[in-house]
Amino acid sequence: MSVSLPVVALRAPGVSSALLGRRLARVGFGAVLALAPAIVAAGWLSRGESVLHTAPLIALVWVAAALVAVVAGRFGRSRAALAQFDAGAFAVASFVAPAVGVAVAGPLSLHASIGLPLWLLGVLTEDPSLVGSFDYWVGLSLWGTLHVHFAFAIAMALAARRLAAGDHATRVRVWPAVLLSVVPGILLIFPPFLVLGTGIILAEAFLAVARAWWRDDQAMAAAG
Repeated sequence: MSVSLPVVALRAPGVSSALLGRRLARVGFGAVLALAPAIVAAGWLSRGESVLHTAPLIALVWVAAALVAVVAGRFGRSRAALAQFDAGAFAVASFVAPAVGVAVAGPLSLHASIGLPLWLLGVLTEDPSLVGSFDYWVGLSLWGTLHVHFAFAIAMALAARRLAAGDHATRVRVWPAVLLSVVPGILLIFPPFLVLGTGIILAEAFLAVARAWWRDDQAMAAAG
């Protein structure tokens, strides 16, 4: 059963610079995270090979996302940002953007925890088979799971939107992505279980963090 908590009006005049900075930081963070799988997918779909090696690319994108979050947060605290945006600016987007970013970059990141050590070992030993092993795995899986990533990203975005409205009991509906993972691998049992496990881990971790964001945002809005 959905439980909605009272929401402090976020469109009251006089948005605090700290609140706007936090929101812009989260938007920037999520937007950059979404670039990693887009680059990998574009590379494989256009030429049959990744633009960059996937494992180090994922690591670099997380670093870039953190740096962009810092820059965006600083801009949000500036007088120019306060003059341009009202109190409700990015109230929902600041939850949806990181949700989508985590949904599309998260699965690759979890898998890259294995791919990155293999890539490093391949670089150190000058073994091209190890250097490109994770790229090869991503290329093979991309064709069968791209639709699953889209479904999971939509589910995460919808849950984030509900949470931004004050529904702390919301859950990410992972089952559509799990069902889609059966196609085209209908004879395979492993993909649905992999999608289910990955989805639950990422969804629950994100919601736990997002609830803390929501409480902090509400406290800042109440304080003015």
